[in-house]
Amino acid sequence: MTQNSTLKVVLNPEAHAPALIRYRKAQRLWKALPVPRLIRNGLTALLYRIFGQVRSVAVLDQSLSPFKSLIPRKPADIAPGRLIFSSYLGDTSGIGRAGRLSLKMLRQAGLAPLVHNMRTAPEGWGQLETGGVWFCHCNAMEAADFLLRVDEPRRCYRVGYWAWELPNLPTPWIDVISLFHEIWAPSRFVAEAIERAKPLDGPTVRYVPHPLPDVEHVRPDRARFGLKPDVFAFLCMYDVHSSATRKNPMGTIKAFQRAFEPTRDDVVLIVKVVAANDSIACLDELAAQTRGWPNIHMITDMLTDDEADQLLCSADAFVSLHRSEGFGLSIAQAMAMGRPVIVTGWSGNMDFCGGEGAALIGYELIAVDDPHGVYRQYEAPGQIWADPDLDAAARVMAQFVAEPQQTKLRGNAARRHIRKVLPSTYDVEHLRPWIA
Repeated sequence: MTQNSTLKVVLNPEAHAPALIRYRKAQRLWKALPVPRLIRNGLTALLYRIFGQVRSVAVLDQSLSPFKSLIPRKPADIAPGRLIFSSYLGDTSGIGRAGRLSLKMLRQAGLAPLVHNMRTAPEGWGQLETGGVWFCHCNAMEAADFLLRVDEPRRCYRVGYWAWELPNLPTPWIDVISLFHEIWAPSRFVAEAIERAKPLDGPTVRYVPHPLPDVEHVRPDRARFGLKPDVFAFLCMYDVHSSATRKNPMGTIKAFQRAFEPTRDDVVLIVKVVAANDSIACLDELAAQTRGWPNIHMITDMLTDDEADQLLCSADAFVSLHRSEGFGLSIAQAMAMGRPVIVTGWSGNMDFCGGEGAALIGYELIAVDDPHGVYRQYEAPGQIWADPDLDAAARVMAQFVAEPQQTKLRGNAARRHIRKVLPSTYDVEHLRPWIA
C-alpha cells in the first residue's frame, strides 16, 4: 500500500475500506463478550486461520496503527508548547519567497518560532515537549509527506499555508485537508477552492493575504541591468517551475511586439526567468519569438531576494499577463514600490489589484491546457484559467510609454492602494493558547 492510499484509508475508511469498518465493529463486539481471555485469543487465532479475508483485514488494521496519529488531536487536548515554522526557506521560487515573508511576519507579530528549512533534517525537534503549534508554509503533498516521516508535528496544533492556481484543488490534496486544524490561503481565490473541497467537518479555512511587502529600503540600479536613464522599461518575471503557460511570458512578449517596433530604442521589455536551466525548451521558444528584437532582453541569472527587488524597482512598469495566480507576490511588490502594473483581471491578484495603479486586462476563460506539463495532470472538467486579451495589453503598454507623467501618477496610485488593502502583519492571537 502506498503512502497516499494509506492516508486515504486512515482519514476516510468508510469510503475507502468498508471491510475495515465491519471488522472494527465486529472486533469491538467480540471483545465485549463475557469470554475468558485465553479462550477468546484461541478462538480468534482459529478464526484468522479459517477465514483468509478476516486475516487480511486484520493485517490491514494493524498496518494502519502507526498512521493513526496523523489524524489531528482535538484542539482542547493539545498542550501549549513551541511554535515550529517549516517551509522551503532556501528556495528562490515563489513558495520560497512567500515562506520567508511568513517567517518575517510571525516574528514581527512577537512570536519566536523554531525554524525548519524543509530541505534539511528537523534538528532539535526530538527535545520538544508535547504540544505547541506547527506552522507549515508549503503545499499539501509536501506537508503530508513530512507528517508521514516525522512524529513531532503530529502532537501539535497544525496550521497549513497553501497556494493553488486553479479553481479546483488537485484530487490528492483533498484528503490532506483533514490533516490540519486550520488552513490559511493567501487569496479569496485559493480559499474558495479549499472550501469547495473540504469535508463538512473539515478544518477552518482562513483568508490570510501576504502582508504588505517591506520595500521602502529598495533603490533602483538601472545601470546594473543595462537600462539607460531615458528608456522606458517594462518587466515581467516567471519561474519555470510555476509553468510558462500559466505565467505566460510569451503573451507579454507578443503584446510588446504588437505595441512597438523592434527599432524603438526608447522602450525595452525585460523578461526575468527563474530556474532557467530547468526548462530549456521554454527558453528556446522565447528566444525564437524575440530573435531580431534588440529591445527585448532576457535575464536568466540567479538573483537573491534583494537583487530581484532591485530589478523590480529599476523597471518603470510591471506586466503579468498570467492565466491564473494564487496570489501574485511580484505584482504586489511592484505596486508597493510605486510601479504601475498591467495584469490579467482574474484570479488571486484581484484581491489587491484595484484603483488607477493597476490596468486590468480583459480575458476569456478557457479550459486548462498546459503543453509545458506542469498542470497537464490537472487538466479536467471544470479546471479553467484566463486567456488575456493581448491587443488590449498592447494598447495599454503603448499608452504608458506615450504618457510618462500619467504613468508615474499611476505608480503613486498603486502604492497608495496596496497600502490600504494589504495588512502590515499577521493576526495570530487565536494561536496563542497553544504557544508557551
